[in-house]
Amino acid sequence: MTGAVGTTVTNVASGGAGTGAITYTSSPAAVATVNSTTGVATLVGSGTATITATKAASSGFNSATTTYQLQVTPGTQTIAFATPGTRNVVLGSTSDNAAGGGAGTGAITYASNNTNTITVNATTSAATAAGLAPLPSLRRRLRMRTTTRRRPPIS
Repeated sequence: MTGAVGTTVTNVASGGAGTGAITYTSSPAAVATVNSTTGVATLVGSGTATITATKAASSGFNSATTTYQLQVTPGTQTIAFATPGTRNVVLGSTSDNAAGGGAGTGAITYASNNTNTITVNATTSAATAAGLAPLPSLRRRLRMRTTTRRRPPIS
C-alpha cells in the first residue's frame, strides 16, 4: 500500500479461528504509527514501514501473524503570503509580508528576483526598496512628446 505523510491508512486484519484479539504494531515508528486496536496507521515520515497484525492464541488455537508494507511518500502542502498580490514599497523603506501555512516543519525562505530593486531578508521576509527599475517605455513616451518647431519661410 502507499500513502502520503500526514494521511492515514486502514487495512484491518480479519479471519482465523478462535476468539483471540487482533493487535497491531508498526516498524519503524518514524515512518508510520498504528493504533494497536483499530489498525489505523498514521503516516508520519517518508520511507517504508511494516504493519504487523497478531491474533492472540485462544483455547485450541495458536496465535497468527500477518504483515503488510506501507510505502510512504512526502505529503503535499501549500503556503500563501499574508497579503496576496502586488506590494508597493517606498524607496528606502522596509515592508513585511510573511508566508504561512503548510503541514510540514521545513523553513520558509524568501528571495527577490531583482535585487537591484528590492532586497529581501531570506528568513524574515522583510523587503527593502533598494532602487528603481529602468522604465524604457516611459522614456520612449517622453521622447515622443518632444517636438521641434520649424521657422516659417521668409518671404
